[in-house]
Amino acid sequence: MTNSSKTQFLKDISTAVKGRDGGLIKAEITPQDWAKQTSVTREKSRSPSANKTSNIEKLTKILEGQSATIYHLESASKVPSQIANCAKNWAKRTQNSNDPALDRGEETDPIEIAYGDNSTLKELIKGNEAMLNNDTIKLVSWPTQPLLSEGDALISLTIADAAASETGTLFMLSSNENPTPLNFLSACHIVLLPSDKICETYEEAYHSSLSHSAKNNIPRTINMISGPSRTADIEQALTLGAHGPMELNVLIYDEA
Repeated sequence: MTNSSKTQFLKDISTAVKGRDGGLIKAEITPQDWAKQTSVTREKSRSPSANKTSNIEKLTKILEGQSATIYHLESASKVPSQIANCAKNWAKRTQNSNDPALDRGEETDPIEIAYGDNSTLKELIKGNEAMLNNDTIKLVSWPTQPLLSEGDALISLTIADAAASETGTLFMLSSNENPTPLNFLSACHIVLLPSDKICETYEEAYHSSLSHSAKNNIPRTINMISGPSRTADIEQALTLGAHGPMELNVLIYDEA
């Protein structure tokens, strides 16, 4: 979107609400004005709440109530092995029931874990690449490499930019490091969440996530996730994986 189209877009919004709340939104607002106004709020809300332990406990309770699985890791060094465990557990459940090749004793392709070109993730698994690249598991840079797995076989790996404990919400900003499709196309979603990025309120998490984005700009997409995909529209029966992953694993760890 060019600056001129952004200006027109913001102008249309301003015109639609002109006069509301005593002219809270200016009739003529440019992207530069928007950046200036929001930067003040971002600075005030840049750091997560200091009540770290309480935030983690509250976030865990809500996410588990939404059918997500939470892992509390004592350090970042435990991240590679837990990713591997999540992938193996998922492969065991899905392949045992869906892959006839296993019943015939035939070899199967390794289950793939797709991730973006993420520098943080690469640093986390540095020195432990063998755990995630072997006969059972294959780490695939998406979309650089073609995927062998399809549907239920695919696992995605992303890193949350922030989380709100009061709502159990993970904030995922779109970027080359965290491609948006990985939040929706996989059957099993593994999300890494640094404990210092867990905020108390929704507003704190929103502004904290923006402060981590490139050049402090609003990204094209922000996905808020509060558990695996679900629906109860059909006969009021809860079904997971309706329009996204059937399983959500959240790995909370201390960056230090």
